[in-house]
Order: sequence, then structure tokens, then C-alpha cells
Amino acid sequence: MSLPGIYNAQVYLDFSTGYGFPLGGKTFYERYDSGHESATTNKVQSYRQKNISYGTGASQEITIGLKHNDLISTEIGLNYTSANQRIENVTGNYTDDMGWTTVQSVSDINTKLHTRMFSVNPGIRFETKMGGSQFFLKMAARVSLLTSLHRKYFVSSRDTYSSGNVYSWVYYNDRYYSGGMAIGGSIALGWTIPVSPKFGFRFQVFANALNWSPKKVKLTRYEVNGNDPTIDKEDDLLTTFYVNEFTENEITGQGAGWVPNNDIKEAYPFSTYGFNIGLHFNLGTSNKR
Repeated sequence: MSLPGIYNAQVYLDFSTGYGFPLGGKTFYERYDSGHESATTNKVQSYRQKNISYGTGASQEITIGLKHNDLISTEIGLNYTSANQRIENVTGNYTDDMGWTTVQSVSDINTKLHTRMFSVNPGIRFETKMGGSQFFLKMAARVSLLTSLHRKYFVSSRDTYSSGNVYSWVYYNDRYYSGGMAIGGSIALGWTIPVSPKFGFRFQVFANALNWSPKKVKLTRYEVNGNDPTIDKEDDLLTTFYVNEFTENEITGQGAGWVPNNDIKEAYPFSTYGFNIGLHFNLGTSNKR
């Protein structure tokens, strides 16, 4: 027994790389403080809106597909996305005249994100030929398998008083989010430029819709001026688990044990739009039995 749609299909392999830009997402801001603050003047605070999608960044994908006829193909892809970005950046360099003393303040506050996601993308592709090129519309599901988010919060502040005294401090708060699975979708438009019957170049523009809810978050660094009180703590004491609902109940007394920290699940937007460029290989037909 044969399956004509499978065993007579053309097998192809794609390698691609690209970049995604935020589509929707969360809104943060950047701020810069400057000027001279006194009884008669105020420092200047400049704000700039910044939209963040946690999936913004570079991606690589390998796709294997079956071209059943000149119109329809089915395929499955494995995608890796890695993103590095900075949010909530606040910097300042201003003078504060308090009357009895003057303070020159210099500060830097920022949050950096490093995101990684592996996803499987099963989909269907519709193709048409125009001239020497092949144009296609691709629709696919997107299922995240391994996703993590490393959030690094940093504060550096230095105040210099007119008396010559200097007060400075540096603060770190790092958290690692992991676990959980997300299911979303994507759509792409593109074209293939054949170089030979076996090889060609492929370009596409895409849009992804995906939200991820992590299973847990661990505090990996909490440091003030070089002191980190979390070093000797057990992992369980530094971990918060995300759940749909929970009841707080403090358990005390000898042998009571430890109750995990819980918090309500939160969705992190990974939706993006962008482009991919890559290589397309025709591997032959799948009817060799």
C-alpha cells in the first residue's frame, strides 16, 4: 500500500537565519535626568517610550519538507532564537542644591534581558511560479520546547557633596526564568530564486504570535556593594513557582518544613515580525521503497 501524497513527494531542506522586531509587547521607557535642582529650578527628566518583545533578536532555523505537487508542501522546522536587549534604562547627571549643601548625582539604572527559545514549527506552504522564481505563502504552528529568560537588574549611584564626602553604592538583582511551554502561530511570505535544479536562495518576511508563561523563577544574584546574602541559601529558598491559583498559609513550628514560594502566572510576549534569508536544497523524491 502506498501513500501517493508522501511517497511521490519532493524532499527539500532549508537553512535560514534572520532577525525579529517587536510586534506589540510590553511598554517600558528610558529616562535621562539632567540640569540643576534648587528651590527655584528643577532638574530635567527626558522620557522615551520603548516597546519590548522578549523574542526580539536573531534566529536560525532548519526545515525539512515534502513538496506534494506544484502548489502544496508540508514541512517541519526547528528554530532557535537568541535575544539580548536592554529595558528601563535610567541615567542621570545633575546637581541638587538643598540650601545647606550641594550634591552632584551621577546614576545608572538598567535592566538587561537575555532570552533563548527552541521551538518546533509544523506548517503548510502554498507556492506559485512567476518567471524564474517561486513565490510562497507559509502558515505554521509554533510550539516552544525549551525557553529561558535571564533578567539582570543593575543600579550604580554616586553622590558627591560640597563638603567633599562621597556616597556610592552598586546593586545587582539577577533572576532566571525557565520551564513552561507556549503554543502560537506564524505566517510568512517569500520567494525562492533557483540557481540549479538542486539549489537556490530563499528570502521571506514573517510575523509570529506567541506568549510564554514560565514555570518558575530563581534569584541567582542579589548583591549590594559586593555583599551577596544568597550565596549560602538553598535553591528552594531562592525559587518562586508560577501557578494558576494558590493560598498563602504560613507554616511554623518544628518539623513543619518549607512551603514553596508561589506567584500567579504571567505571560511574556514573544511576538515579532522580521525577515529570513537562507539556502534551499532539493534532495530528491521520497518514492524509493
